[in-house]
Amino acid sequence: MNGAEKYIKDVLADKKQEKYCEFVRLAVLRHVKDLEEGHKRGLVFDKKEAQRWIDFSSYFYHWKNKKFAGKKIELEPHQQIYFWTLFGWKRKDGTRRFRTTYKEVARKNGKTTEIAIRANGHLFLDGEHGAQCWFAATKREQALIGLNDAAKIAQASPFISPFYEFTALKDKIQRIVKPEDNSFMAAIGRDTKTEDGHDPSYGIIDEMHEHPTLGAVDILESGMAARSQPMIDIITTAGFNKQGPCYSIVRKTVIDILRGVKEDDSYMGIIYTLDDEDDWKNPKNWIKSNPNLGISVGEDYLKDRIQKAENEGGETEVNVKTKNFNIWVDAAKVWLRDEVWMRGAEPVQKEYKRWFGGLDLASVEDFCSYVLFSEPDSDGIHDVIAFYWIPEEKMAERQKKDRNNYRTWISEGYLMTTPGNATDYDYIKNFICGLHDKYQIVGSAYDKWNAQMLVNNLTAQGFSFASYGQGITAQSEPTKMLHRLALEGKLRHGGHPVLRWNIANVVIRKDANDNIMMDKALSSEKIDGARALANAIAMYQAENYRETNSQDSGFILI
Repeated sequence: MNGAEKYIKDVLADKKQEKYCEFVRLAVLRHVKDLEEGHKRGLVFDKKEAQRWIDFSSYFYHWKNKKFAGKKIELEPHQQIYFWTLFGWKRKDGTRRFRTTYKEVARKNGKTTEIAIRANGHLFLDGEHGAQCWFAATKREQALIGLNDAAKIAQASPFISPFYEFTALKDKIQRIVKPEDNSFMAAIGRDTKTEDGHDPSYGIIDEMHEHPTLGAVDILESGMAARSQPMIDIITTAGFNKQGPCYSIVRKTVIDILRGVKEDDSYMGIIYTLDDEDDWKNPKNWIKSNPNLGISVGEDYLKDRIQKAENEGGETEVNVKTKNFNIWVDAAKVWLRDEVWMRGAEPVQKEYKRWFGGLDLASVEDFCSYVLFSEPDSDGIHDVIAFYWIPEEKMAERQKKDRNNYRTWISEGYLMTTPGNATDYDYIKNFICGLHDKYQIVGSAYDKWNAQMLVNNLTAQGFSFASYGQGITAQSEPTKMLHRLALEGKLRHGGHPVLRWNIANVVIRKDANDNIMMDKALSSEKIDGARALANAIAMYQAENYRETNSQDSGFILI
């Protein structure tokens, strides 16, 4: 057995998952199962091709790190299994099986070396005349880092370097050309002036967790149609944006495939992380997220990182967990951490006597939301029901642009579309009228922006609406109440995914008097439902304190 086959045997023997996490075990089990049943789906495993890629790595030499520089590269077993599986599997027509691959592992575990070898291997082993290997990132300057790693490892390798021509500018390699067959490697970013003429056969995306959208994937996929066996190679460490595309789309897809929830023979993935019950501070668990432990990652180094996290907390702890232990967490600056918010994910109880509404209407081309907030039950728990709308044609544009979960949300009933390319306020008005038939809604607070005509129509139907101030003084109390209820586990929202996304996008603005209000972490992010919920809470507070007739309530009754 070679290193890959021994690795498979070792993983299968670790039935209690003491060395390998669930996702590593599932990835190996998938491979083993396909060896037995894959032929039924037209899949063939080619051992010689798999071994050829592993052997190819021995032509390269390390170029950085005092401990390794100048030494021949030897893939570790966890790296061999990745090459073995990725390049050994073929389709019936002889082309490569996998077209998208995702590997997630803590830093300093050799992923940069792997990427460099696979990029060079594409130009040497795939037999693709005029091959184009693109390193993609949000900015071209970032993409150049991966390209330069591939260049440096080739330049340090005497059996590879003579086949290349290197174009440099200001000490950075801009392009690696293989004149023999007009193949090359280059870098591209969303800020690249033109995307015309790109015909990628192999695309590499490093540190996917940093990408706010799937734009880099779109750039690569859109030009691959003419290639016989294109591949997008994604590799990353964990991050702190669980609502971003890496965690919520790419990683989720991989996990669903590994667990058998979804089927996709073209998609391969493996994730090196800790299992949910593992203590990240316990040294016996470190091997799960650091398969190169004792080789390129030292135990003393990890101990020092944990000590630093314990001493400094906050952002330092977030960085240590994500970068050194490959654990996805929320950013330290996030207002409501996701695990806190999701304490209220139990099904909503709707049999209450009174509800309070909050309305937030964006521009005529964007999200609109209406949220209901209940009076407390006997345990002091408030229920939350959220409704969202977006113009149908604009939804298609947004889906294409940032590849969020809109279509899934629509199919599952969490997001509604209105006809056309602008918000149909009559549609929303009729829907809200229907809610008043189902629920005893005391009144609703709204932001005057874009809402006056809709509110006028609703009040004409006999429903109570009140304009609520959106300044920091007026918004402070309902925002603080929302935060307190979430921390105390006194909110029940059913885990509504769009509202969850909105809450995760919220950061807090504070004034000198300790007043707070919601703001966006990024201008492109959406918090409409969170604001609507704050308005609903304000309506509840106003009704509760109506007898005091506080002049500071922020309301203008109509």
